[in-house]
Amino acid sequence: MKQTIHEQIAMYCNLLNEWQVAYEAYAKSMGLSNTALDILTTIYENPNCTQKEIADSIFYQSKL
Repeated sequence: MKQTIHEQIAMYCNLLNEWQVAYEAYAKSMGLSNTALDILTTIYENPNCTQKEIADSIFYQSKL
């Protein structure tokens, strides 16, 4: 049976929540906050990144 858009969105939200819970648990098991793990991941993936690039990749910046 074909899923409705509402059902697909609900499934996506549930999967996203499960991923977030797992990410938080991993960060905590390493003694880190989510933000610290995000920063370390960004530096690992982009060794020559600047502080601005880290901030731009971690924190949403509205362009109003």
